[in-house]
Amino acid sequence: MKQILEYIESVFKNERIKNFNNYGTEYLSFTEKQNTWNPYTSKGYIDKILQIPYEYFMTVEYCTPAEGNDYRLSTYSPCPLPISQKTYLLENNYEDDNLHRHDFFEMIYVYKGMRTTQIENQIIHLYEHDICIFDTKCAHLDIRSQSNGIAFYCCITSKILDAYFLNNLTNKRIRNFFLLRDSIKNDVSYLQLHASSDAAEKIEKNLVPIFYEMESTEPGYDRISQIYTLRILNAIKQTDTANIHTFSKRLQGTKLFQAVSKYISSNITDISLEKLCNQFHYQADYYSRLIKKNTGLTYSQYVHALKMDKAKNLLINTEMTVNEILIYLGYQHHSYFYKAFQQEMGMTPSEYRKQTRKITI
Repeated sequence: MKQILEYIESVFKNERIKNFNNYGTEYLSFTEKQNTWNPYTSKGYIDKILQIPYEYFMTVEYCTPAEGNDYRLSTYSPCPLPISQKTYLLENNYEDDNLHRHDFFEMIYVYKGMRTTQIENQIIHLYEHDICIFDTKCAHLDIRSQSNGIAFYCCITSKILDAYFLNNLTNKRIRNFFLLRDSIKNDVSYLQLHASSDAAEKIEKNLVPIFYEMESTEPGYDRISQIYTLRILNAIKQTDTANIHTFSKRLQGTKLFQAVSKYISSNITDISLEKLCNQFHYQADYYSRLIKKNTGLTYSQYVHALKMDKAKNLLINTEMTVNEILIYLGYQHHSYFYKAFQQEMGMTPSEYRKQTRKITI
């Protein structure tokens, strides 16, 4: 393992020099790293399935916190391509909020440090010697601004999980996880493991040959990688922590935003982030990111805009008094409503009602 990490670090060092010579900075922003190899044959998130170009794929990822919420991400993917096309040294100052899923199993092994990941509607933390395996339908997202250290990502297609693999997988709980997808079609799941010190030593020993097999991808690389992956999972004893988490799939992306927007509009009188959490089962900050992505507004700005639109509609199309309207919209302070309305429309609610009704007539 030491030899692999020394090699990767030497690659990163050379790439930093190249970046500095070409761009004046060692780490590029995500938008500057363009026209490079993308390991996925289809683009997009959640509504599209990400794919890999091989039956088995590996990425070694270094994550380092920078100033504020910035982070530096350095990745190396062993495969038969030029160094510049499989090495990324990136710096970011915002957190991606696009969950993704794919048509392969993904296994994360935390070699050093920790990883924070959102899986469907849950946030989990993986620490040194932890393993997490996502099934083929499980939407997830690495939260890199809250992660650090080194992790190995192994992507495994269903072809690798053949009868030989499952018959020789000695840990029943892990085997049940791989078989679960055939019995519960509408649910998603992930497997979280923690390896003992002895198991971690065996895991890391078997990651080394997978790395070299992926670097060459000579005929038979996938079968050899299959055997070493089998040994990695068999290193986890029945007594080691191994928990399968299964839950129903949640709405994502545009469909989730539409459902959230409808819920906010229907419950505008006393809407709150807490109510959204209880209704859709996501973390509170996720709704803010979701609304910002789809509207460009913050949560508070979006709710305010909806209230103003409803107020104008009620003033035009109903006989409700201004006082009844502001109570209906959940305003506790009359002066705040009047001030907000006048700032937006340039007139008081009563003046707006008179003017719009004259125009209608």
